Amino acid sequence: MNENEKSVLDYIIALLNPQLLQTASLSVKQNEGVSTLYNSIVIYPENNPYRNGLKKEVLFARIRTSGKQPYISFNIRNEQFLQMFSNNLCSIKSDPDFMRIALKAFMEYPDLESLSKALNTVFLNAFNYPTFGCCSLYKECSQAGRCLHSDIIYANACMYRKNLEMGKVFY
Repeated sequence: MNENEKSVLDYIIALLNPQLLQTASLSVKQNEGVSTLYNSIVIYPENNPYRNGLKKEVLFARIRTSGKQPYISFNIRNEQFLQMFSNNLCSIKSDPDFMRIALKAFMEYPDLESLSKALNTVFLNAFNYPTFGCCSLYKECSQAGRCLHSDIIYANACMYRKNLEMGKVFY
């Protein structure tokens, strides 16, 4: 990892909810072969009872810090969460599943609160767990008015959590 990549990674980590990084880590992975133009920012989730058998790494973003147009790119399914970069978003025909953001625009974005919210959503969207109704903590979550599950990444698939976030308490 070069200094520019480390700088971008540190910036992203500082904007992520610390709870997300209690059971996962973020790192830059050197790509080999035909993908050497960019490297990957990957999430390494801990294996635990909720994520048993999950892949060892999950792609968060791609990064290119050299060349004429340094960029960070995200899967196109996250476009709606990154609309603040609409003037700096582009995609190319040879890579239609990813959208690029000029690295300078990304690193100098002035509204850190909205960028933090977007990056947290992108982080959680990198995981694809089957939804479930609720876990054994539903009564405690109801009393607290929020999700209390110890694995915030896995708990993102909880439908009761979504209801609690909308102010709907059933128990």
